[in-house]
Amino acid sequence: LPVRLTILFDELYDDFIAMTSALKNLKLDKKTQNTIKFLSDELHAQLPDKEIMLKKLLVRISPDLLILTVQAQLARFPEKSLQLQKILQAIEKILSENQCVSLKQLAVNGNDLQKHLGIHGKNTGTTLNFLLNAVIEEKCQNSFDELINYAKNKCAY
Repeated sequence: LPVRLTILFDELYDDFIAMTSALKNLKLDKKTQNTIKFLSDELHAQLPDKEIMLKKLLVRISPDLLILTVQAQLARFPEKSLQLQKILQAIEKILSENQCVSLKQLAVNGNDLQKHLGIHGKNTGTTLNFLLNAVIEEKCQNSFDELINYAKNKCAY
């Protein structure tokens, strides 16, 4: 439903406020409204076709929303079908292989950084994000020992 409504609203409304009003009039739940608004914003966005860039996007956007975005673009732009299918396959590969795209999937956490490196406070979050980015960019493996050593050698805390 969100993909279909996104395509419909893309063709009917040039103005985000009118679309928002129409969504409210349809009495859709907030989650569906927010999904359609998100998809409308991303409908014309250029999606990356490189795996590393898709992983970085998955850090910011839930897998479900990213897949819906690709599906909406497939419905709206059939001429881009081949490119979008490749992107969808890359996303599915990342997810099926359980590749690290979130702090939850990182092999270390804030307590580990505190215990092994003495990192506290704001530096904890900064370091975790730095390590997540390093894993995504394939600068190091997502293993406890490698992440601790990488942080020791690359972070100046």
